[in-house]
Amino acid sequence: MLSVYADKISSRRIKSGCCVGYGATFTTKQESLVSNYDFGYGDGFLRSCSGRFKTREGVELVGRISMDNASFVSDKPTLCIFSDARDVSEAAGTISYEVLTSLKANLKRTIV
Repeated sequence: MLSVYADKISSRRIKSGCCVGYGATFTTKQESLVSNYDFGYGDGFLRSCSGRFKTREGVELVGRISMDNASFVSDKPTLCIFSDARDVSEAAGTISYEVLTSLKANLKRTIV
């Protein structure tokens, strides 16, 4: 079993009607606490998940995935991005094999 975790970089309380991410692709409908996590497309997180992905815990990805980070409506210090590649592949419109082979070699790996 493979799980991918990301650490929180920063958090910000966003007022209703404000935008998050490049190109202002997400607008808040209510005041929200949004945090940036250190996992982006440079690490292998498929950009096609932007605006379409929620973690198994229901934590919503908001805005576009950036090279080095992604924004989620969360304040957790460490966030489980996924523990089943099929969740990401469904949001990305691809297969789980592509999700797994997209992960970069420089990601920290811990065997448990």
